[in-house]
Amino acid sequence: MMQDGTIEWINLAVRPTVESGGYPSEIVDTWIKNAFKEIEEQHRHFYFEWPCAWAIKKRV
Repeated sequence: MMQDGTIEWINLAVRPTVESGGYPSEIVDTWIKNAFKEIEEQHRHFYFEWPCAWAIKKRV
């Protein structure tokens, strides 16, 4: 599901943004094709560490 969302986001948001930055369509197509290939052929698992902290304020 996350892959589908990423592919849709690339088509709807990334492509127009990059093309409006002045990059030729041929180069953008190559970049997007490679991005799709990486998304569809994932051979690695990614792990993220989310550093966070919280506290409880005592009433005085």
